[in-house]
Amino acid sequence: MWATRDTNTFAAWTYCVAVSSNYAYAANYNDGLLIYNVSDPTNPINVGHITNAPPGGLVDHVTISGHYVYLAGPTYGLRIYDISNPANPVFVSHTYGAGTMRSLEVSNNYLYAASGGDGLRIYDISNPANPTNIGYATNGSYAEGVTVSGSYVYLANGYDGLRVYDVSNPNNPIDSSHIFEGGAAWHVAVASNY
Repeated sequence: MWATRDTNTFAAWTYCVAVSSNYAYAANYNDGLLIYNVSDPTNPINVGHITNAPPGGLVDHVTISGHYVYLAGPTYGLRIYDISNPANPVFVSHTYGAGTMRSLEVSNNYLYAASGGDGLRIYDISNPANPTNIGYATNGSYAEGVTVSGSYVYLANGYDGLRVYDVSNPNNPIDSSHIFEGGAAWHVAVASNY
């Protein structure tokens, strides 16, 4: 997918989009985050743009919880912005963590990160100004995608397949099951019992 700031300006590759209320947030790889008012889906209007990344910072994942947007990428670490006013996002905090954050999921006051070769990282984000890494698990593969359902985290773990962690205690994720049937797992979604 391509994204543009206006009809004449090429911006970058859009890797991930999150929608909240009347706004779409596009992780625009080497161009930061673009924010669109999509109250009229046939005419999205660019209302905001974030670029304060480190040199070479790449953004390829975005997720939203409440009035915060969470951005991650292979060289970007984790960045948190207050989007109470989507036209004027305010930087809240940043952490490089470990590994290359590939995918994020927020549940309650915790952020779960598929952190590439570093595995699963769990952050306490009850204070978004100070995200704290409280849990960690790895099985030696490359964590690409993550989703949360109840007290379980499902990790698309590249050539290792699918891993399921019990995170009823986020400080101590427990590897509860694993399946691999060939190929490589890049993303995962959970619906009902599937």
